[in-house]
Amino acid sequence: MALDYTVGGESANSYGSETDADAYWADRPQSADWDALGSAQAGWLIAATERLEQLQYQGERTDEDQALSWPRLGAWVDGVEIEDDVIPEGMKRAQYKLALLLSEESTAVSALADTGLEDFERLKVDVIELVPRGGSKAGELPADIMREVRPYLLGGSVHQFRVARG
Repeated sequence: MALDYTVGGESANSYGSETDADAYWADRPQSADWDALGSAQAGWLIAATERLEQLQYQGERTDEDQALSWPRLGAWVDGVEIEDDVIPEGMKRAQYKLALLLSEESTAVSALADTGLEDFERLKVDVIELVPRGGSKAGELPADIMREVRPYLLGGSVHQFRVARG
């Protein structure tokens, strides 16, 4: 499947382009890891977008025919309405970070996959003791990625205003 990052497009499957992702990773320590993905970069960007599409965002889609959740009408961050014809840079950064994370975890047990031990804090059988690592639960996005998307989430941005009594 080809990467389609048309803003508001009916067949869009990515928030950002490979070129934008390359530029993002160029000055970061993970640059070589991203470059090593080569032709698989587009697939990982699509996979990351699919995961981010599972979240609930403020406002509503700009066009009912658009394939992705962004762009949106009625989304606010820090008291400023996000333009209805753009995909926020925070969403793109989250996509680039998640794409690399998913590619790294594809050969190992994914932190986003269920382990079967989600309901246990500790399990001890005679002398064998299994203690799941702390941190995020299976299926949850890592904190770094959540920091990128939280301002856009439904309930993630608070409109504040002053109330004066007369």
